[in-house]
Order: sequence, then structure tokens, then C-alpha cells
Amino acid sequence: MAGKARLKYFKSSAHLSFFAVLILVVMAFFLRWHYASRTLVYPYDSYYYLVLGRQLYHGFGYSVRGLPHFKFQPFYPLVIAFGTLFLRNVEFTGKMASVLFHSLTVIPIFAIGKRCFSRSAGLLAALFFTLEPISVAESVLPMSEGVYVFLVCVSLYFFLRWFEGDGEKYLMWSALFGGLCPVTRWEGFLLLFIYAPAVFHGLWKKSISMKKMAIFAGVFLIPSAIWFARNLIVFGNPFRSSYFHEFFAHSKGMEMYPYWERLRRYLIFSDYDPGRYTSMYYNYGLLVAGYFGFLLMGLQKKYRRLLMVFPLWLILLGPFHFLWWFTSTRFLIAAVPALCLGAGLTFQRLFEATSSRALPKPFRLAAKISVVAMVALVCFLSIPVFRDKYSRESAGLYNLEGAGAAREAFIWMKSNLPAGVRVASNTGPLATFYLERDVLFLGPFMDFDYSDIDMADPLNSLRENQVDYLVIYSFSPSLESAFQLARLPLQLRYQLELVRDFEAQINTRDAPPCYAFVLRINYLKIPQG
Repeated sequence: MAGKARLKYFKSSAHLSFFAVLILVVMAFFLRWHYASRTLVYPYDSYYYLVLGRQLYHGFGYSVRGLPHFKFQPFYPLVIAFGTLFLRNVEFTGKMASVLFHSLTVIPIFAIGKRCFSRSAGLLAALFFTLEPISVAESVLPMSEGVYVFLVCVSLYFFLRWFEGDGEKYLMWSALFGGLCPVTRWEGFLLLFIYAPAVFHGLWKKSISMKKMAIFAGVFLIPSAIWFARNLIVFGNPFRSSYFHEFFAHSKGMEMYPYWERLRRYLIFSDYDPGRYTSMYYNYGLLVAGYFGFLLMGLQKKYRRLLMVFPLWLILLGPFHFLWWFTSTRFLIAAVPALCLGAGLTFQRLFEATSSRALPKPFRLAAKISVVAMVALVCFLSIPVFRDKYSRESAGLYNLEGAGAAREAFIWMKSNLPAGVRVASNTGPLATFYLERDVLFLGPFMDFDYSDIDMADPLNSLRENQVDYLVIYSFSPSLESAFQLARLPLQLRYQLELVRDFEAQINTRDAPPCYAFVLRINYLKIPQG
């Protein structure tokens, strides 16, 4: 009897779904960690997040080089700081958080699909997300996207539970998780526009009162209000941000593509031309199936009300980024689950169609096998795309600011230089992260972080700041080339002693070798010629 009970337990669809989702989460985690564990250098955003997380962990406040920070939102650094309490390694924690939250996003995707469509649609959507190229490629970096997409999906799951009539308590849970999205990435505010049509529809149908709507908005805005209050106290401006300056003050020459070309690329979930950063655009099988699922929502009455939520989710958290001046597929990350859910609905309906008794039994079997083969093909098509994105972008092209060689230089300096020496570098927050103490910025960084050294008179400024060492980088072994990149006068080289140089080659064909030079400043030498 006990054996029969266990067999019945495992045969139930609910328990089978539980184990299937668990397997997908584990698959998603190990696939992403396989690449994340091999990734050694990151974009500058990652180093800011890691430095800010370490500062919070040590109780030094939300600052870089002793200066209060305002560009990157605080929730992901807070996650890093909290995780470091247990894992004791900031870099490992940052990467683990990215991989883990990307992997856990499988759960709310399944839950949304199950509640809105069917259990099989949810499982298929979760499967597609497990292998989805943008999610796999972006999860390998210590960036905020993993936490952000998880919070978006959890918030929308609770919101859709309310929208489908499961009770007002789900609306408050949605606001609670949704409110954390804007303090993870600024795009989180766009959730309010995704909620709006359904909430106003609820007001019209009298399924929600004005009072409850006000409470919902208030709960959503609490985390942002805390962040704005901090900015008001620290900067005198609650909305202090570098994004306004970036958007309005950037040169048109910096835009790789005009607005409509950016929109076109985002609508097909692509990034750059083949042969540039990636040799492929996207998994077009997933793209077509995803968009076809949205068409099915419009064609079938029982799903039609979901069009108040799903298209806005896809567009506002994805292609809407065409307004921003540069393109990156990582801006699409929060729209990817909506695409996967559309694809899940498409194949669920195909499976249902193959079960029609109007078809002869042999044809039904052949049709089912064909649909299974199509699902397998869509999954398979993701593999070369995420491998390509990883090797060309995540592992290679983030070797900016000489990151590979600079990383080795600062790790060496941490072990071999006295603790009290002062260092300046043009490698941005990377230097502070690996040296584990403040490194002055030699020149402004990315148009939002100021130079600590006056580049009009660098020698006197270095002396006034009591700088002992410089670390500069180049993409050639020439020290003169490094001086040019750092915008230092060549005459200064006579007052510098080369202590050690480093070379690094990231193992991708698109990434050039990079070099870093550790230079000791001798203020007693007289400049020549």
C-alpha cells in the first residue's frame, strides 16, 4: 500500500510539475555558473556594484573613493553586502547573486504561465527561459539584471493573480516586490505603466477602490522614497542622477544607430551586426513562437484580457529602450520572460491541436512527435547563440580599460606594495576593487565620475594628492601609447620609474591583448626635453 501511495504521489501532475521546475532551476544554475566561473573581467558597471557592495558590507556607506555615489541603484549592492555576510567574498557573492536570481526566475515564469494559460504552457516557458541566450550571457557578470528580472517576474505574478480575481492581497504583494525594481534598475518605474491599464480597468469594474489603489501606489513607492530622501540629504537634490546628463548631453556622433534602427533591432531581440559583437542575432525560433503567442492571446477570448498586461510588459521593459542612445541586448532582459511565456502558450496550443479527435490516431501521434521536435529545435537553437554571445561579448569585449592586465597589476600590488602608498589610475573602479583601497581617478571616468587629478597640471596635482604610484593601461606594449590613452604629457615619463608591466590576452579572437604599467613617481627628478 505504501508503494502504491508513493507511486500515486509522483504521478500527480502537481508533484511532477514541482520536480520538473526544480530540475529546470538546477539546469539554469549550472549552465550559467559554468560560464560565470570562467569570466575574469567585467564591464565597469560590475566594478561599481562590487565596490559599493563591499563598502556597504564594511559599513562605509554608499560611496566610491570616499565620494557619495548616485549613478547605480542600491538594491543589488545591498544584496551583495548581505550575501557577503555568509559567503565572505564580495566578487564570488556578486557573481553568485547574478547566477542564482537569473536561475530562480524560472519559478515565477512557470507560475505565471500556469495561472494565466496552463501548467504545460508554464513548464514550456520555464524551459525556454532556462536556455534563453540573453539571460545566459548576461547572468555570467556581477550585474543587477538577475535580481531585477526576478523581482519583475515575481511582482507581475502577484499582479496577475489579482487581475485574474484571486484577491486584493496579491496586489499588495505585487507592490512590495515591484517597489524594489526601481531601486535595482531605474527602468523599474516602468512597471507602473504596465500596471496602469489593468488597475484603471479594475476601478471601472469596481473590483478595486481608489483607497486600495492609493495604498498600492504608496507601497510601491516606499523604497524609491527612501532613496530619494538619501539623495536629498547627501546632494540636496532627490532626483540626482547621471542618466539625465547622459541622455541629453551625449554627442550624436556617439549613437551607433538612429532611433528607428534601434527599435527594429530591439523588436527582433538583436544587438549588433553579425561579425561585430556577436555573429548571430537571436534564436529566431523562440522569437517567432513568442510573438505568435501574443497573437493567440488576441484571437482567443479567454486570454484577451491579458493583452492589458503582456504587450506592455514586452514593449516597455524591452524595445522601449530604443529611446536610449546606445543599444545592448541586456536592456531586453526583463522582456525575455514575456517572450518565453508567449512561446509557451504557442506550443501548448499546438499540443492541444494534436489531441483533436478529428485527426486519425496515426496522424495525432505524428503531429505530437512533430511538436516535440519543434520544441527541441527551439531549445537547441539557443545554444550556439548564447555560446557566441558569451565568447565574443561577456568573455572578450569587456576587456575595456585594459581590464585583464590591470586586474593582474592590482592583485600584484596588493601583495607587494606597502599599505600606506597612494595610487592613481585611469582604469576606473576596477582599481579600487582589486587593490581593496581607494585609488584616485586619473582623468574623468565615463562622463559621470570626476577626475581626482587635475589633468591640466597632472604633476602638481599628483604631488598635492601625495600619489606614489600610477597604473595606466594600453593595447600595445608601448609605454608612450599608455601615456596617450591616459592623456598624460610625455615629458612626465622622465619622472616615472617602471616598476613592472603586465600583459593579458583574453581567450577570444575579438579581444586584443592588453597591457598595464605600474609606475613609481619620483618627484625629485627634473623633467627633461
